[in-house]
Amino acid sequence: MNHKQKTIRLALAGNPNCGKSVTFNNLTGLHQHVANYPGKTVEQKKGTASYGGYTFEIVDLPGTYGLTAFSMEEIVARDYIIEEKPDIVVNILDACNFERNLYLTLQLLELEVPVIIVLNMIKLAESRNISIDAHKLSELLHVPVLTTEAKDRTGLDDILRTAIEVQEGRLSAQVGTAYLDVNLEPRLQEITDLLAQQSISPTTYPLRWTAIKLLENDPQITATITDPRIREAAQKAGAALQCAVGEKCQTLIAENRYAFISGLTKKVLRVGKRNRIELTEQLDNILLHRIFGLPIFFFFMWLIFQLTFRLSSYPTDLLGSLLNLLGRSLTTLLPAGLFQSLVVDGILGGLSGVLVFIPQIALLFFGLALLEDSGYMARAAFLMDEAMHRIGLHGKSFIPMLLGFGCNVPAVMATRTLTNRREKILTCLLIPFMSCSARLPVYVLLVSAFFPPHVSGSMLFLLYLIGIASAILLALLLNRYILKDEKTDFILELPPYRLPSLNSLFLFVWHRIRHYLEKAGTIILLAAAAIWFLTSFPAEASARGDITGTYAGMLGRIIEPLISPLGFDWKIGIAIITGFAAKELVIGTLATIYSVGSPGSLDLGAALAADPAFSPLVAFSLMLFVLLYVPCLATIAVIRQELSGKWAIIAASLTTGWAWIVCFAVFQIGRQLGLS
Repeated sequence: MNHKQKTIRLALAGNPNCGKSVTFNNLTGLHQHVANYPGKTVEQKKGTASYGGYTFEIVDLPGTYGLTAFSMEEIVARDYIIEEKPDIVVNILDACNFERNLYLTLQLLELEVPVIIVLNMIKLAESRNISIDAHKLSELLHVPVLTTEAKDRTGLDDILRTAIEVQEGRLSAQVGTAYLDVNLEPRLQEITDLLAQQSISPTTYPLRWTAIKLLENDPQITATITDPRIREAAQKAGAALQCAVGEKCQTLIAENRYAFISGLTKKVLRVGKRNRIELTEQLDNILLHRIFGLPIFFFFMWLIFQLTFRLSSYPTDLLGSLLNLLGRSLTTLLPAGLFQSLVVDGILGGLSGVLVFIPQIALLFFGLALLEDSGYMARAAFLMDEAMHRIGLHGKSFIPMLLGFGCNVPAVMATRTLTNRREKILTCLLIPFMSCSARLPVYVLLVSAFFPPHVSGSMLFLLYLIGIASAILLALLLNRYILKDEKTDFILELPPYRLPSLNSLFLFVWHRIRHYLEKAGTIILLAAAAIWFLTSFPAEASARGDITGTYAGMLGRIIEPLISPLGFDWKIGIAIITGFAAKELVIGTLATIYSVGSPGSLDLGAALAADPAFSPLVAFSLMLFVLLYVPCLATIAVIRQELSGKWAIIAASLTTGWAWIVCFAVFQIGRQLGLS
């Protein structure tokens, strides 16, 4: 068997909250990366695993309840299976919600691809007196059926072993759609025959599946059919069926699937009596309380921010000391001159200001991942539903906004799950006010340098609250004067509470940190070198120690009149400009500027505190500006992609204008009160 035959490509498919991503993480470990599907902005995770002499290339498809054309996630999942043609689709089912999960299973089987069914969370199901006859289910569907508990890796090797058996032809894993109504079969066959006559390649779309989609009036598939005879046959078949049975074709096909699922469930599923109230219900009685629910949620968020400061102080100090030692060592080792200045003052000075905050970022993401994996974040969206309605949105919009606390880019992408255009526009405009992780280093630096330790966590929490309050105010204004308010229903699945897997938490944090390091090694490194050049030339000014005479000083002086009412000098102005590319560059720019003339000195906090131009009021104003002004270039690009260029310009203008107004008011009022 050659090397190509020793590779098996798996696609993991399943409903949201079925344990699919935990399965993927535990199968692939650190051998995974994140990218976008070709031609799409939906995120995909790819990874590799080795077992039994085979290399497995594994893709984690977007979680979806079906394979229709109602959402980008559904289209991406089915297009990947049809066009990329994985060797095997591994369908992960939540054993505790077995019947509901089967609808996607049937649609996967209709694609005529090899399928392995995995009943996940089987131990949890057994604890609830839920019993599923996996052997009987396998006999009825003619595909392998396995049981796993992905959280503790139970049964995961069985997936890989079974995939090898399917690949080598020792197991069958393919079935048709024999469960469809007798009224449908002749119509399907007629359309299938026409498709075959037109030499439609079965490697593009399965013929029978295409016929089903045409009867369902699937817009994406119908658009691919150019032969008018096939279109006419599908329309006639649909009209005849509706006349005969009194139902639209898509309704009839869906009813056939549900009828088959009902009969299948009766044969393989047994649910015993529950003798006690589940832990999920007990916790929900407290955490979803109509009065205390929101205060509890905000307490948990405050606690995460507080712990982020308290627990990260020692590793941050240690990392800062190591970077200082590296700076002093390089100053000693490298000959004095431009190259030493570039390496120590420019590259290391800029990067160190960013890298030193890795412990805080790791702890913040760990806390957020803990809330997400435990099932609590979905409940936060549920709790926020009523409040979101007051600003013209619903709880579903809160989910992309929560993602914005990690990174605004995937948060904007997540708005495509919103079917209402007005809500999508409004949510995209609000997401930039959600304080992403790139802003965190700025907050941590300035809070640590200008505010006492016992209020650090509260200051950080206050900034996040101000971002949320700004989003609420903006939403109210837009609803009143620009965007008409249209009410939509909110349906959200609340997963059971689960004890998060340490492995999954570690992988989540590691991927975010790796993304942060990749940005530091590319965009920030190049920007640091560029900023060093601007602060080091013309050489005559640099030699005199006159940084105001450098190119950076000249540029800063030009924009200083615009920002001086906010308490900012030209050095802060340069940092704000570079921060448009990536918010971490605010710190990198300040680190490069303040390291000029003091080789090896990388204690940026102390340098800022010693600068007469800085004060606690200026530091607070700068944190507010970084929070509120135009998001990074990547976020603006994604808003343009999801909405239009007009809305991207509006987003940039709204955020920057609001930032200037807020910071002007804060600084001027604070100065009048003598706080400067």
